[in-house]
Amino acid sequence: MSEEIPQPEHTSLGLVLREARLTLEYDLAAAADHTKISPKNLQAMEDDRYDILPAKAFTRGLYTIYANFLQLDSQRVLELYERERKSSAHKPASPLAPHLLAKEVGNMAERPSSLPLSLFGLVVLLLLLIGAFLSWYFSWNPATFLSQKLRGVEQPPETVLLFPTPLSSAFADGPTLKPRQPLPAPPGRYSLSAQFAKETDMQLQIDNHPDQQLSFKGGETTSWRAEEKMLLTLPADSQISLTLNDIPINIPPSEQKFVTIAIPEAILQ
Repeated sequence: MSEEIPQPEHTSLGLVLREARLTLEYDLAAAADHTKISPKNLQAMEDDRYDILPAKAFTRGLYTIYANFLQLDSQRVLELYERERKSSAHKPASPLAPHLLAKEVGNMAERPSSLPLSLFGLVVLLLLLIGAFLSWYFSWNPATFLSQKLRGVEQPPETVLLFPTPLSSAFADGPTLKPRQPLPAPPGRYSLSAQFAKETDMQLQIDNHPDQQLSFKGGETTSWRAEEKMLLTLPADSQISLTLNDIPINIPPSEQKFVTIAIPEAILQ
């Protein structure tokens, strides 16, 4: 049974989500692993950073998934999201969250990574002295070495012909030589094809690349390739045909507005 969401006057939705997660003793990485929501989006949700979250349709789905995971009333969470999102559009950006503000202060207090100019010059001078000593000790002249290299470049080695007669006459009675064709690039380990029966908005993540917000019209077809994994988030009522490595995949029924399909786990279902 979902827990009721507290309604203190100055408690934001992000703070409610963070407190619920801490009550369940989950850190942000564990919550991301269970919900399949990226840690970046979870952090933005708990910091009330609506400006960096995805499109509204996908964001509502993310809040629904996170609310169910935290055993909260998902409908109430969506109501708070709509109210705070509208109010945030009419007021200046809120200050950084405490942990982000502490990080910024820590960065400002860090020692500069670049060496002072005088110290850098001292290091260069020391290296030059070491190089001069080694050249004298081993009787090695850099100028002579560079001269030999340059002469080698200016005078390329003589070309030796393997066929003393023209190729056309040597193979006049034999097969015709064909130029070697380049090898095709190896395909991805997982190949996913999709055909859309109606207009559909979806979110796609391939391997470790950033999330993509995609939109397709009815009748369109497309395909993607991945080496390790894919993660699709799309409306539960989507009319889409999916084929993974020539194996049809059925979209699992869901009572939620959005459904998430993980590749290659989906091929085992």
